[in-house]
Amino acid sequence: MGNESYAMMLRLLVALDLALNVDFYAQHPKFASFPSGGRHPKTVFSLCLSKSSDKAFHDSEQDRKVAIWSEARTASTPKEWSGYFHVLALSAVLARPVFSSYPNCQSWTRDFVHGIVYPRLVTFSADPVFLLWSR
Repeated sequence: MGNESYAMMLRLLVALDLALNVDFYAQHPKFASFPSGGRHPKTVFSLCLSKSSDKAFHDSEQDRKVAIWSEARTASTPKEWSGYFHVLALSAVLARPVFSSYPNCQSWTRDFVHGIVYPRLVTFSADPVFLLWSR
């Protein structure tokens, strides 16, 4: 078994990636390619946020950049739950794909978050990291 000795460093690198690439994450390609099944795009975006960032998103009249900045702050806070944007940024930090494994449930949520996420700067040479999580 492993340990959590790199957890804080990974959190800080994820926070940095989110902060340096706010525009990219605010308009992440995953949102453009997902058939939302009648869900409003703002609903899908909101689903991917941590609790505090979702509040910031709604308090800012649904400004995506404000929400991503909030996600960067959340990522740098020890023992805070991560949102889906942290998974997206983790892929970039690790420079390898991340397979987001979401529990099998009858929900459009699973359709969105279950599957492979590629880094911002796509590299196909590395095997994916598998990450099991739920909301």
